[in-house]
Amino acid sequence: MYQPSQEILRKYASVLVNFALGSGEGIKKNDVVLIVTQTPGIPLAKEIYRRVLQSGGNPLMNIVDDDIKQIHLSEGTDQQIAFFPEKYYRGLSDTIDHSVRILADRDPLFLSSSDPRKIILNTGSSKPYRDWLDAKEDGGNFTWTLCLYGTAGAAKEAGMSLKEYWEQILQACFLTEPDPVVTWQSVYTEMRRIIGKLNDMPIVNVRVQAKETDLLVGLGEKRRWLGGRGRNIPSFEIFTSPDWRTVEGTVYFDLPLYRYRGRSK
Repeated sequence: MYQPSQEILRKYASVLVNFALGSGEGIKKNDVVLIVTQTPGIPLAKEIYRRVLQSGGNPLMNIVDDDIKQIHLSEGTDQQIAFFPEKYYRGLSDTIDHSVRILADRDPLFLSSSDPRKIILNTGSSKPYRDWLDAKEDGGNFTWTLCLYGTAGAAKEAGMSLKEYWEQILQACFLTEPDPVVTWQSVYTEMRRIIGKLNDMPIVNVRVQAKETDLLVGLGEKRRWLGGRGRNIPSFEIFTSPDWRTVEGTVYFDLPLYRYRGRSK
């Protein structure tokens, strides 16, 4: 079974802690960093933990096991599944300055046999926690990042070997570079230059044309282009949001649509 080297994991951790968090600036001394990982991602979580310590921060760890998640959803009552320990999460949201979420599904479809109603019930129960973190982020007092840890299950879904899957992660995150943090800083400098040019342009709407699609998307006078904030590694997206009141036309999808509630933090 393929396993990325410790050097690769150390570089990955450095990118996440010393670049992605802090909106491209990394963490500061005494910052509190919550590390959340599914069980397969523990090797990377250990290196992130070390990097937080080395950077003068205070790490907290939350390990999520998919089997336990399934037990909770299949055997818990609706009341238990919707239970929200308010004092615990209120204290957590008040305490942390950053969070790193490692996506490491042993099987990306592990919830396919679970009752969708219970999944929605469970996800919705933590909405107050997400709202507290959103408010903290909007105030400039919280940053987060997501990253991917390759697993055999994810590689299988992509039609790749685990080594091939990890090679994609290495390339996308610049983990084969001598100092990937420096590379990411250069990429984000260029992204911010492009964002500045876009925000200087008086764009009223964007037209999207494709197969069976002709969509006119109004941006609105106060909309701004964003990107390059370190919220996802890797991420090269530059984006804005539409003014829903001025969206007109037709859009066509040739694959099923999936919708989820909230963000992972």
